[in-house]
Amino acid sequence: MSRISAGNKYSNQFNYNGNGMANNVNPNTLNKRYQVLETIGSGSFGSVKKIYDYETGTYLVRKDIKFAHMSLKERQQLINECKILSSLKHNNIVEFVSFDYDTDTVYIYMEYCDGGDLAKLIEAFREKKKRIPELIVWRILVQVSLALWRCHYGADPPLLGTVFDKLKKPDNSDIASSQIVIHRDLKPGNIFLTNLHIGPYGSSSSTTTTTTTTTKSNSASSLETSPPPSFPPYPTSLPPHAPRSTRTMSYSPNATPHDNRSGGVDQVIAKLGDFGLAKSLKSKNHFATTYVGTPYYMSPELLKDKPYSPLSDVWSLGCVLYEMCCLRPPFKGAKTFTELESRIVSGVYEPISASYYSKNLRTIIDRCIQVDLRKRYSVMDILNDIQAKIMYKSLQLEMFESQLLQYEKELVNIEKHLEQRYMGR
Repeated sequence: MSRISAGNKYSNQFNYNGNGMANNVNPNTLNKRYQVLETIGSGSFGSVKKIYDYETGTYLVRKDIKFAHMSLKERQQLINECKILSSLKHNNIVEFVSFDYDTDTVYIYMEYCDGGDLAKLIEAFREKKKRIPELIVWRILVQVSLALWRCHYGADPPLLGTVFDKLKKPDNSDIASSQIVIHRDLKPGNIFLTNLHIGPYGSSSSTTTTTTTTTKSNSASSLETSPPPSFPPYPTSLPPHAPRSTRTMSYSPNATPHDNRSGGVDQVIAKLGDFGLAKSLKSKNHFATTYVGTPYYMSPELLKDKPYSPLSDVWSLGCVLYEMCCLRPPFKGAKTFTELESRIVSGVYEPISASYYSKNLRTIIDRCIQVDLRKRYSVMDILNDIQAKIMYKSLQLEMFESQLLQYEKELVNIEKHLEQRYMGR
């Protein structure tokens, strides 16, 4: 299936003539190529399904969106999502594969993340009344920040040579022709999880987070308490032939700190997705003025109907990280929207436990949830924190190791192929 490029092609293909859209794909072809495995969710305009692609041998997510009864604004939002998704290529952003359409439905094909989303992970720990280990919080923090760097600065973040290098955003001249994207709806449900398999972010197997049905509690006092986990030293190299169990912490709440099962902290990959509400900006100095999003994660400038910028995404990220630490949003508890608005605008929330989470992590979260825009961190500020750079470097080494394993696997296959040819002579 060929990929569709962004641009005017979208507007031309989505023109509505009153009788439905022109056919692009035969329904019988869809049924032969794809097998629908389950419906993940549904809404007023369609459904989201997990499917299997027989042609490529991969699992995908397909959004089946009913197009015929959409308003012009809703159709434009759909076009906008396709344009944005096709332009955002990054390891920590859910990959847009392609789309098809028939007379009344648009089929958007996207990467399948086999670990569910961050909201389900938080819920699993909440039900178990256990805190999420700090190492997992750092891992999610850095990966989502890397995704936002791509969105906010219009380019991939630079690779680190050492943890003492300073990350710098692109010059204005470097991003003049790029679109700057504000996600606008960053929340746990839009951060998807998968595992680092053999090969760059492949999905050859499925690992899902286990949930339970124990009594729920949002009280911080009901959580297990223990000293904050020590952060690992900066890894200068990976030990030769080291078993993965020595470098694994499972993100399941039932797991022990060092668990050799699949799904460990040295494997979980966070990917930012669902850009249906994203706003594309032509210039990094341009401020958007319209907003639709999730109230618990909305920034003060949005609630006060003021222009917003990429820093609004940073506020939302801070709220997500706070929820990972406290298992509840920072401003939860308001009985009315007016009360919630008042709490957010004041920027007052209960501090994160100092007995479990490090000062460094708490400081980053506090600087993200900062009402004063002049004091609020940017994505560049977050990733230049020394602890964040240690995690970023660790992620780079993991990817390098994964690629080496993939090359090794390919060499073994080539060797077998050559042996078969030699023996067949």
